[in-house]
Amino acid sequence: MKLKKIASLMLAGIMAVSMLAACGEASSNGGNGGTGDVTPTSTYTSTIMGKTAATTQAILKSGSNTKLDQAVAYTAANCKYVAEEDALKACIGTSDFAKVAQEFMGNAVYTDKMNNNAPGTNFTKLWGTDDVTVYTLLSIKRSYNDEYINNRVVEFVNELGSILVDKTENASGTYDYTINIAKADCLENKKEANADADDVIIGIAVTLDYTEDTF
Repeated sequence: MKLKKIASLMLAGIMAVSMLAACGEASSNGGNGGTGDVTPTSTYTSTIMGKTAATTQAILKSGSNTKLDQAVAYTAANCKYVAEEDALKACIGTSDFAKVAQEFMGNAVYTDKMNNNAPGTNFTKLWGTDDVTVYTLLSIKRSYNDEYINNRVVEFVNELGSILVDKTENASGTYDYTINIAKADCLENKKEANADADDVIIGIAVTLDYTEDTF
């Protein structure tokens, strides 16, 4: 039995590396367990939320999420993701990039349409009646400075907050939301920084805590 368990673990490791290779190159570029430096949710969430609109701050409470920290750090350190854009771009939900991140996120559900309230997207779960965490991964070119990137994230979160307000202000029950935001540099060649080629990966997770009305 022990040999079977060891073989199973080895196979899982091989599959994880294969998934990473499919979206770029697997890397052992140092860091903690192969992960790169990350600006964690414990600090980056408050940085972004402090710049958002009052209505956004009213509906989204800042939090921290070590699972999201790990997902962002690991995928940024091990996957190539070329945004080539001056705007935030969502990582497609069917990509290996998102699949690898899911290994860290447990029961959270991924969406590549965080600001799209079209029926059938996981984003719509945030105004349902079941407690849930919905998250997304975004990319933007690292050649832009922190202020520019942060402002794009602020715009994204403000739009997110506006949708949640619109969807829940007349709904029955109480909708309490917590938002977590982390970011990490994604080096194109995994060894040496090159701002013109590198990207920044931003992870955003929103948790719904729903309470039914009682009469």
